[in-house]
Amino acid sequence: IDSVVQIIVVNELPQADFDIFPTDTICTELEVNFEGNSTTNIVTWDWDFGDSNIGTGQDISHIYNSSGGYEIQLVVENDNTCSDTVVDSVYIRELPIANISYQPQDTSCLFDTVHFEGISSDNIILWDWDLGDGTFASGQNISHMYSQYGTYIISLVFSDVNGCNDTIVDSIYIQL
Repeated sequence: IDSVVQIIVVNELPQADFDIFPTDTICTELEVNFEGNSTTNIVTWDWDFGDSNIGTGQDISHIYNSSGGYEIQLVVENDNTCSDTVVDSVYIRELPIANISYQPQDTSCLFDTVHFEGISSDNIILWDWDLGDGTFASGQNISHMYSQYGTYIISLVFSDVNGCNDTIVDSIYIQL
């Protein structure tokens, strides 16, 4: 009786996985971090972010420019050419939109009260002002009196009910 003995090597399949940070609220135009994980020695990490963009590497970041749901796909291959694919999804929220209005407009006089208003149709729950002279305030509508003349850079950081926030900057000139 003739017999043939052949040794077959069975390699371990990788088990791809990934984590997404931040995990709570992801907003448009902000960086999302992806951290790849696997059970074997991976030599290639190929990402598809679900918005026609791709990337490579174990840990990678991406910025979504539009709100909505996206499926992220990670394909890994180990040093034995075995591969695995994992898919997960994220929902990207739109950044809130706001604007600054103030009276009197553009130029105010020293010691005049300037009335600032945060304007938005979004569900803004936090309004934080930097009035450019070391004064900080909170609230959608505030008033302030400048005690020195010059140009002041005003910034307003605002956050919506989803935890997405953005900043708007403007300037005001205070004259004698």
